[in-house]
Amino acid sequence: MPGDWEEEVKDILERAEELEKKTGRRRPIPLPSAPRPRGNPLVGLGEFLRRRVATTRDMAATGMILIFAGLLLIAIPGGRFVTGPLALIGIALLVSAYVGSVRANRSGGGDGASASGRRMWRGQYLDDD
Repeated sequence: MPGDWEEEVKDILERAEELEKKTGRRRPIPLPSAPRPRGNPLVGLGEFLRRRVATTRDMAATGMILIFAGLLLIAIPGGRFVTGPLALIGIALLVSAYVGSVRANRSGGGDGASASGRRMWRGQYLDDD
């Protein structure tokens, strides 16, 4: 069973090469999406914030950035009013990222394992060798 998926991948790659030779062209590589036209700035801000907390890794990085930004603002006159809220938001993001990663690891995580903990390929369990 462990070698079956390797054979399937090799077979798919061989078929792709044959198709490329037959047609004489490769599958087009998708281009990056064009920038969106300017719209409501609040929608743009919301999308930016949603991307910054989309995964636990992004959430932890954003939390650390906010904490360090708060520490840097201590040195600026008048920045002390913003330091506390920034640090609290950063700490809240770090805690929620930690809780999210612990929850994902306890439920099997995103590493391709099923609920029973065994890895599957096309509906069949892979043997652990």
